[in-house]
Amino acid sequence: MTDEEALRAAVLAHPDDDTPRLVYADWCDDAGHADRAAFVRAQIDAARAEPWGAADREATRRANALLAVYAEEWTAHVSEAVEWHGFERGFIEQVGLYAHRFARGLDEACRVEPVRRAQVIRGLAQVNDAPLEEYLTSPHLSQLHALDLHEASLTASVEFEFVTENEELAGLADLSFAGLRVPPDWLTRFLAGPHLPALAALDLSNIPNLGPALARGLTGGGHRRFTKLNLTGVRLLSNDLKCVLSSHALGGVEELRLGWPFPGPGPVTMLELGWVMPWARLRLLDLAGQQLGPDGVKEITREREAAGLRWLGLARNHLGSAGAEWLLESPHLNLYHLDVSDNGIPPQLLAALRARFPEALVVG
Repeated sequence: MTDEEALRAAVLAHPDDDTPRLVYADWCDDAGHADRAAFVRAQIDAARAEPWGAADREATRRANALLAVYAEEWTAHVSEAVEWHGFERGFIEQVGLYAHRFARGLDEACRVEPVRRAQVIRGLAQVNDAPLEEYLTSPHLSQLHALDLHEASLTASVEFEFVTENEELAGLADLSFAGLRVPPDWLTRFLAGPHLPALAALDLSNIPNLGPALARGLTGGGHRRFTKLNLTGVRLLSNDLKCVLSSHALGGVEELRLGWPFPGPGPVTMLELGWVMPWARLRLLDLAGQQLGPDGVKEITREREAAGLRWLGLARNHLGSAGAEWLLESPHLNLYHLDVSDNGIPPQLLAALRARFPEALVVG
């Protein structure tokens, strides 16, 4: 085994530890691969920085500039095994795989990279070829922390049950069903049930009919502890949304997406945000399209507990100049990202917002 192979083996054996990755970066420097070393260190810098902050953005910029030059060279050893790949902390941790070659591709990728996140890709034309359980057979399933199924064309309850009740996937912390035909009754049973106990991030975006089932499931799912929940495009009546936001499962949520792409005001406009929003640990809040208006934004800017927010999405909320003024006058907000696009805010007030939040990327 060469020095490089031994160092990469240490990364595979200790995927959560930055030390083997930094030792590998030192070896790259000594071996004349300075750009590879700089890339590893830049991505680790980004991972250690406060999310969305200036240090995170700068480190990510450095890493992306290097990846734009060397992506083909640094991914050649897995390019035939996977359809796409993504780097985290200097190594390939994300892969996308067609369902019919999922097991073989995941095995090949996991032998050489610390893969933790996988996407299953299966078109509707392949649904009748074989059930999903025949494809997801890799012995490396147990090392996955995240599984993205939004392009897997799941349609039957039995396939959702296979994923959530599979013992090899019991350690999943992050799961995406975005845009799928999730059976509402099954979702209620799953959320209230014991399967996937480590699940902390769930993406149900763009599944409009799940509102009541979600509310029932989270009301009965007192054992759940979500840190990330994406409900963009889920139709929630105000009472259902209130049940979701007040559930024990969201008591420690850090990233909450409630984008509303439908005509008319969203359900958030019917609630008193200061009382119902789970502010305690909230860092990202996306309320795009809810049509809060200036008064709704005022509730956020006056909420002392909203001081923990770093990412605030207010696109398409009819803020106008009055809403921008409330943001400018807020004594508590300390943002690294602010989206106020499509709100009719004049250029001089956008400039004032950028001055008010100097560390933020203000999108307007």
